[in-house]
Amino acid sequence: MKGKFAYTGLLVLLLFASLSLLTVAEAQSGPLVSKSVRAQEYNAANEVTLSATVTAVPTRTANGAFAAKTVKLQTSAGTVDANLGRAAIRGKYALPLSAGKQMQVTGVMTTHSNAQVFLVRSVKLDGHTYTLRNEHGFALMRPVVDGVVPASFKGGVR
Repeated sequence: MKGKFAYTGLLVLLLFASLSLLTVAEAQSGPLVSKSVRAQEYNAANEVTLSATVTAVPTRTANGAFAAKTVKLQTSAGTVDANLGRAAIRGKYALPLSAGKQMQVTGVMTTHSNAQVFLVRSVKLDGHTYTLRNEHGFALMRPVVDGVVPASFKGGVR
């Protein structure tokens, strides 16, 4: 009798485990999947450098949020939506961006939400080079200016 209950318990456990896997698979393929730009879309072998003029910079709405997540750039090939990452757009370490500024951006063009977006890894602006992503496309918490890593980033195990 004891073996029968253990066997039934094992079957119930397997049933719940398989249902949870189905739920995860459904969530990953359904409409609730995050539409954020992912580092998996970044391939350093496909990097290009563009010379551009800033035409639009994200601005804050009445509630303090940013209206857009990309900077509009005018290049010789047309207008590009450039994703610089959160740290480069807002906060204490934001880049000195304004409409009309000339800059050089290096990164990879990708598709995000059925639109072309240029994932920017580095920017040359006002005589400085700002590194915004690592070679795998992950956005840095704050831009690295002219190759100098801020002292607070050199830490290690604490």
